[in-house]
Amino acid sequence: MDVYKKKWELLYDHVMEADYGSIISHQEISHIIGESHNSNKYGTIINRAKKSLLAQGRLIESVRGVGYRVIEPDDYSGKSISVFRQGFNKLKKASDLLAYAPVASMSEEGRLIHQNVTDRVKILHAAVAGGCTEINLLARKQSAFLPENVSRK
Repeated sequence: MDVYKKKWELLYDHVMEADYGSIISHQEISHIIGESHNSNKYGTIINRAKKSLLAQGRLIESVRGVGYRVIEPDDYSGKSISVFRQGFNKLKKASDLLAYAPVASMSEEGRLIHQNVTDRVKILHAAVAGGCTEINLLARKQSAFLPENVSRK
């Protein structure tokens, strides 16, 4: 083992050599990086390795109570959709904050800012909702824009 390598790089190298679908246990990771599974450093090292792995087309996901799995290439689209949904839910929460804001108690400048932000969020919300629908349809190969679904009679 190269003593000068950063701990996240050790994990990165291990995952890059692993086959898709492989499960790397917490015990194995602890041994590789020299940190206890329950330590804060463990999570920090995992997150740093995840960022670098993603940049190289590798993704690991948590397997609760076991460790991490190297994602199969065909599963990337589904994982992407999950992240889009999370973002959409965050946008919905932000919209709710605006909807229930005490506008009557705001200053004139505060109301103007609130209205501008609300208008923009509505446009963004509609665009994201449409994008999510299209992504879901594409994932199920039901999009009207896919060549096999376009009829040229």
